[in-house]
Amino acid sequence: MLWMWVFGSEKKKLNNRDYPLWERILQGPSDDIMKIFLMDMYEEEVSNDVAQYLNLELPILKQVLIQLKEAENREIQRVINKYHQQHRLLSNMLNCRTSPHIETSV
Repeated sequence: MLWMWVFGSEKKKLNNRDYPLWERILQGPSDDIMKIFLMDMYEEEVSNDVAQYLNLELPILKQVLIQLKEAENREIQRVINKYHQQHRLLSNMLNCRTSPHIETSV
């Protein structure tokens, strides 16, 4: 669902008959005056998490995305490392338990 946010007013849901490019042209080229954004069709309000980013400049948003991607990659690597550690531990335990015990009788 496309929404339009105009500086100094409420957000407006763009319906199927609206043309986002036309709305953009009507408001002028400045990103400070109007922004168009996507929102989940079942949501009525912009969450506070999203609202804090609406007024940020594009270079700042790009930097935020880079930092989020780096944090995501660190978390992925942490999970992979933990998986390998647990895999080694379980493999060692299984190898110890499955080693053949030979009984000898005298």
